[in-house]
Amino acid sequence: MKGMPQQQKIFKYPEVVDNHYLYHHALDDHNQKRHTPLSFEETRGTKHWPNQVFAFLLAVTKVNVMLAASNFYNNTYSGMLEFRKAFA
Repeated sequence: MKGMPQQQKIFKYPEVVDNHYLYHHALDDHNQKRHTPLSFEETRGTKHWPNQVFAFLLAVTKVNVMLAASNFYNNTYSGMLEFRKAFA
């Protein structure tokens, strides 16, 4: 149908899909902070499943504490190593 003007259709995504597109970068940002510069899980080097889960939860908690410190207490760190030293 040449010459026919294209009509623009507008629709709203369901909330779940809309939230995915709005916040999908949050997990990537969190994982990048968790793995930079050294991944806590990899430095432990264990293959024992409960220890791996503990290391993962500890690493996630560490990033959450750093983000909370920067948001609520205005503590800014130049990097994850500086934060780890202060946190330890």
